[in-house]
Amino acid sequence: MTIQKRIWASAIALIILITGFTVNAQQPKQSEQHAEHTHWVCPMECQPAVHEKGDCEICGMHLVEDKEFAKSEEHSHWVCPMDCQPAQHEKGDCQVCGMHLKEEKSASNAEPKKETHWVCPMGCQDPQAEPGRCDVCGMHLKEEAKSDANAEPKKETHWVCPMGCQDPQAEPGRCDVCGMHLKEEAKSDANAEPKKATHWVCPMGCQDPQAEPGRCDVCGMYLKEEPVEGGEHSGHNHQHQAEHKAEMPAPAPEAEKGSPQWVCPMHPQIVKDKQSGCPICGMDLVEKKPKPAAPAEKVIDYWTCPMHPQIKKDSEGSCPICGMDLVPEYKPTAGAEEGGVYISPAVENNLGVKTAEVEESSLTQWVDTVGYVQFNEDTLNHIHTRVEGWIEVLNIDSVGDPVKAGQVLFEIFSPELVNAQEEYVTALESGNKPLISASRQRLSLLGVSGSQIDALRKTRKVQQRLAVMADHTGYISMLNVREGMFVKPATEILATGELDTVWVIAEVFERQAAWLKPGQSVTMKADSYPGSEWRGLVEYIYPVLNPQSRTLEVRIQFENPDERLKPNMFANIRIHAGDESARLHIPRSALIRGGRYDRVVKSLGDGHYKSVLVTAGLESGDRVEILKGLSSGDKVVTSAQFMIDSESNLDAEMERMETHDHSQSHQH
Repeated sequence: MTIQKRIWASAIALIILITGFTVNAQQPKQSEQHAEHTHWVCPMECQPAVHEKGDCEICGMHLVEDKEFAKSEEHSHWVCPMDCQPAQHEKGDCQVCGMHLKEEKSASNAEPKKETHWVCPMGCQDPQAEPGRCDVCGMHLKEEAKSDANAEPKKETHWVCPMGCQDPQAEPGRCDVCGMHLKEEAKSDANAEPKKATHWVCPMGCQDPQAEPGRCDVCGMYLKEEPVEGGEHSGHNHQHQAEHKAEMPAPAPEAEKGSPQWVCPMHPQIVKDKQSGCPICGMDLVEKKPKPAAPAEKVIDYWTCPMHPQIKKDSEGSCPICGMDLVPEYKPTAGAEEGGVYISPAVENNLGVKTAEVEESSLTQWVDTVGYVQFNEDTLNHIHTRVEGWIEVLNIDSVGDPVKAGQVLFEIFSPELVNAQEEYVTALESGNKPLISASRQRLSLLGVSGSQIDALRKTRKVQQRLAVMADHTGYISMLNVREGMFVKPATEILATGELDTVWVIAEVFERQAAWLKPGQSVTMKADSYPGSEWRGLVEYIYPVLNPQSRTLEVRIQFENPDERLKPNMFANIRIHAGDESARLHIPRSALIRGGRYDRVVKSLGDGHYKSVLVTAGLESGDRVEILKGLSSGDKVVTSAQFMIDSESNLDAEMERMETHDHSQSHQH
């Protein structure tokens, strides 16, 4: 009994154990089935979805569970954006191009996809069924939905030039006039509100409104487009205009004749009798000048030949010299001159026109040049011997050594001097006075000094070497011998010079030579002594021009008591060459240099200018002498004169051409 119970207990325990293992074995299968329906994806979509939890193999981020996978799996599929392969039921990459597959819903109640085609953005060709490039311009085709029959019809468009140079075109392109790209615009609808008429006005109010865009003829500013007041609401517009005018400050009444008026450049309606500020913009008012009178009709003075102006006749005809048709010359009208230019005050202000008066006074004139210090040649002493001999003792070492009067320069041995001394001693011993006088005179003529002759008379001893001494104090300027050299009377042994006064040799250009005269004052500065200045006079003007440098040498003498100026020093020279005579002169900036002629722009007053020929003289600093073409008190333009000059010459040439054409038409 006991054994049977034990067997049954063991059997029951075995059954329970087996049952428990079976239940535990089924649980993983259920979890595996759940895992099969769960996807883990990377938040950054770096890789396809996987069935197990973990980290992204690319970015390393933790994978997250895609809870919508089960729901979307039944109603979606994955397709390649390039349609390289059939649709897939799982997310991943295209096996052909490697792109990520794109999810698309496949529900039965989904909205059907609209049909599309591919068109060129520039409209170069017809729509295509597949993507690609335009065959004309090469641009990528753009996907667009095909138009629906029930959809609202697209408005008709045309292509217009932004500047309005030509009529609207049916296709895009460039304007045939200005070359700008045409702009697409919708065609105006018949029921649409008509476009308001516009005109183009100057922001400064310089001229009347224009029908087309452009620049103002007076100030040159771009015209601004504004609507034209009028139409069916003209009454309302006139009323609004009247109210607007009532709000604006009323222009001041016309001032009496002769009294100036002041106007605002930005608001011409602001006119006052005295200078002040504009009440609108605060700008300073400028003087209002009267408009120039209309030019009078031209009157023929005489007829002349264009090639031979000396031919003058009272009636038209042909030139007796060359046979050309005569052209008329007109009498000058009041306020008008040939080649004249009128400029409004506003344009004068914009150009910055400035004038200066022609002056008549003494014109300061100087010549700036350079020079070199030299010995004063009037103080140079050249040492020669009067006999042949040999230099046995030389007490001078080199050029520049200082010497004093009476100093022994060198000792010479000469047989001729020895014979002359012996003759003098013999005469002294004989007591023959005529012979003594003749031998003494011979020694003196051979260069023996009186003191040396007296010493010989006392000692009665002949000197084999005779000493040569300096007559003046100074410096050695030249040395041509050394000890032991044989010399003759023609040999220049050495030279000495003094530095109490020095010469400066300056060079002046050929065109400035006529300004120089002896006795003119000169100022000199040396680089060796900054801040020091010496004054001297022009002593001599050399008559020969240097053919290589085309310069003329001028000799100037300066006092040098302290002997600071040394030979061959470099010096800056200013020669005051002007005189006190009155001359007409203008600023240098007013002169317009030409190839053949010089010109200036003359101010005639009230905005009138004219280019005139002048003859220029000497120049001094920023002033130029005028020999011909202007008078004292005339005004010339010193700023913006080149622009006025070119306009004046152009007007004169056009007037001459018009005159020639008029004469030909009159003859025909």
